[in-house]
Amino acid sequence: MLFYGDSGGKGEMTLAEPLYGREQVAELIRLQVQRTLELGAVLTPAWVNGQPGLLAWDADGGLIVVIALDVLDRQIQAIRVIANPDKLRHLGPGSRTWHLRWSEQDRGVTPGEGAAS
Repeated sequence: MLFYGDSGGKGEMTLAEPLYGREQVAELIRLQVQRTLELGAVLTPAWVNGQPGLLAWDADGGLIVVIALDVLDRQIQAIRVIANPDKLRHLGPGSRTWHLRWSEQDRGVTPGEGAAS
């Protein structure tokens, strides 16, 4: 199994290379889903490029991430996670609070301190 993560450097995780192996991918997914739900996000099922997937939404209805599952013979072969807000813009409003949190960290601002109200 393969895992591809693309936040474009604008999110929590960007992988330069895909992650390989069922156990490694399963642990990464478990941690990320747990953390996302703890932060109040909601996961909804969706078809992504003709394959099953999930969309993660923040509490304000902004899109955080698209998760696409590459399925062959009823087995997940790869998981593709797109969290780059520039690549998700065409799907609707992105999560301002989620992505703002990461841009503030990049600037050395404690999340919430530098946010415009």
